[in-house]
Amino acid sequence: MFFISGKCRLSYGEYLNLYVSGGKIILFPPGTHYKISVEESAHIAMLKVKGVIQLCECMSIEKLFSENSRPAKIGGGVSLSKDPGILDINEHVYLFITDLCKHFGNGLRCLYYIQTKTKELFFLLRAYYDKESLAEFFAPLTSPNARFTLFVYNNYRRAKNLQELIDLSSYSESTFKKNFQKLFGVPASVWLRKQKAVHIFYDLNNPHLSLKEISNKYHFSSVSSFSTFCIQNFGNPPGKIRVLAKNTSTTPDR
Repeated sequence: MFFISGKCRLSYGEYLNLYVSGGKIILFPPGTHYKISVEESAHIAMLKVKGVIQLCECMSIEKLFSENSRPAKIGGGVSLSKDPGILDINEHVYLFITDLCKHFGNGLRCLYYIQTKTKELFFLLRAYYDKESLAEFFAPLTSPNARFTLFVYNNYRRAKNLQELIDLSSYSESTFKKNFQKLFGVPASVWLRKQKAVHIFYDLNNPHLSLKEISNKYHFSSVSSFSTFCIQNFGNPPGKIRVLAKNTSTTPDR
């Protein structure tokens, strides 16, 4: 997502009320739900990317990860850090995205054109940003096996539990768990629980969902068990979390 101009308030995952000004790029992993409130007149563009990301012919995401490995970032979204990966929009990317928006607005919405421009964007990122910044930015997707990682990100919210996620894959239970531990650095059950907590925290700050609706959405047997989960993971029952969140904000601008 390209925040070209203006000022917005963004919530997604464990990040609540991030104030983002123009000139920033944020990467949302597959399956991310987000909410944006415009604080000032804003120009925002989003580019959806499918498949494995290849920055250029000689720099895949896997290679980027191996050369700039940062263990604490493995798995993306596991860390409770309030500093998500963000890139500044430099002059080259600014020209790229404003030009793309102009042509798109003029009706040039050909799929092949968008695919070609997406490849161009990755070339620009590779050419005009250092590898360390790119490694941090793509942390939610970087792993020695991007296809496995993308499968997890694309499917973990469809599964009610770990066994259902394994059943959706083409792996045996032992192979899946072994690959997951290797790539994400934690057992699959631990990671899934943390992701569940992240999404629940986001929904608790969505006033359009009642506590009972959130409890049902995440397949809790009762509101009481949902409350117990929140206390164990956030230190407070869901109602109190919702009240406290009204006065909570964080900012990614650096």
